[in-house]
Amino acid sequence: LVLNLVTNPNFFRPQDLQEGLAVDADFGILYNIPTPKDLWFKPSVGLAVHNIIDGGFATSFHLIPGGQSGLPAQKLERRVDIGTRFDLPEFWVYKPRVMIDCHDMGSNYASFKKCLGIGAEFAWKAWGWLQGSYSVGYGQGYVTAGVNLEMAIFRAEFATYSEEVGSTSAPQESRRIAMRLSLDF
Repeated sequence: LVLNLVTNPNFFRPQDLQEGLAVDADFGILYNIPTPKDLWFKPSVGLAVHNIIDGGFATSFHLIPGGQSGLPAQKLERRVDIGTRFDLPEFWVYKPRVMIDCHDMGSNYASFKKCLGIGAEFAWKAWGWLQGSYSVGYGQGYVTAGVNLEMAIFRAEFATYSEEVGSTSAPQESRRIAMRLSLDF
């Protein structure tokens, strides 16, 4: 992308702005709750509000109502995400944490099943050059899992998760399995 910005004089073209343009704003905050030293967990809370302006698209791809068709502009849908994380006591080489969140609240397609996310992570660090994590969770009604290994400059990540691709009346799971190998210089 950076190379395109430098070398392509037509990167920003006025005719591209005729297909769809929206201006919006999001807001997010993370708060680490102060706790007494003898409390065995450390909580933190996060809040994000998406599409605060929610003015919609002045023009569109003409696939959805809005803009030049004379119909009202398609709204982006204001959404709210709220979540909490509990950092649990470290033991041996492990640093466990548990997370719970509700996301996309306010969306037309929001439901408790689609919004709820629960997860646990067991990060570990044997030495400075050898670390990783194990994670398991629940999202959109499906189980997720992952493993991460970092060895000096080599990183391997494996994850499986599902997305809901069906309708509310006919749910359908789309399972994904992903692996990423990289050298981090």
